[in-house]
Amino acid sequence: MRFLLRAENVLRDREVERMIPSNNISRVYDPHTLSIMAIAFDRACDFLPVQFRDSDYMRRKLASHIIRHFDDGESDPTRLADSAIVSTFW
Repeated sequence: MRFLLRAENVLRDREVERMIPSNNISRVYDPHTLSIMAIAFDRACDFLPVQFRDSDYMRRKLASHIIRHFDDGESDPTRLADSAIVSTFW
């Protein structure tokens, strides 16, 4: 419980910071790849604590992590989702 309260405070502080959208698109993904990333993203969002599920900051953080790790060679949706959640809270 103490961990979740600490995480909530840190994330609330981070949400105040604005995330600037990227205008320099460097990749185009095929439908199969997008499907894998969407499955991973949905799974990761399902594991977010309820108070963070509507947070644009948290959703962007999960999505960025999934894209980065997919680009690094990970293609298993479960591992992508798990690593995104772990990276968000540790």
